[in-house]
Amino acid sequence: MGRFWSSKSDEEKQRIALSVSWIYSAIDLIAGECAATPLRVMRVRPNEKAIDVPNHDFEELMKEPNEFMTKTFLLRYTIYWLEMSRLGAFWYLAPDRQTGQLSEIWPINPNQMTVVPSPTKFVDHFIYKPKNNSQKGYKINPKYVSWFRYPDPFDYWASLPPLLAALLPAEIELGIQNSISAGNKAASKG
Repeated sequence: MGRFWSSKSDEEKQRIALSVSWIYSAIDLIAGECAATPLRVMRVRPNEKAIDVPNHDFEELMKEPNEFMTKTFLLRYTIYWLEMSRLGAFWYLAPDRQTGQLSEIWPINPNQMTVVPSPTKFVDHFIYKPKNNSQKGYKINPKYVSWFRYPDPFDYWASLPPLLAALLPAEIELGIQNSISAGNKAASKG
């Protein structure tokens, strides 16, 4: 079983982990709660109470972050990746071509992102590599990327999601399922 798991890519491990009902349920519960939370922009000044900024441009954009997604979808997608990926979750903040102002938000699969550290400003740039594309990737300025992650005390450029600890029990559960399946196949042949 150890060789089975260690031979898998991160994406294969993520897909397998989501097939374990209790891992899927835990992530789905967290994603649903986050997506259902009302979004409000607040103005905060020192020594003053936070003031709601109604109909802020960001609130309006989040209602429909791009032409294909709603706030609910974007947040659920983001939480799924945040809970599964060692890199965290990413949004591409697409600027309007004319004004440069934020006009769309697109989630990015973290398995397609590379973080390039900088010695002076933390992240020099990100590289996005489309799936099934032989090109080396697209360099993205960090000002166009929101990067969500859990703190990892061992690696500043990684994420340490709590559900990562669920991978060992998931591996054990999958090993048991494989053993039972193999036993059933052997019994049906005999």
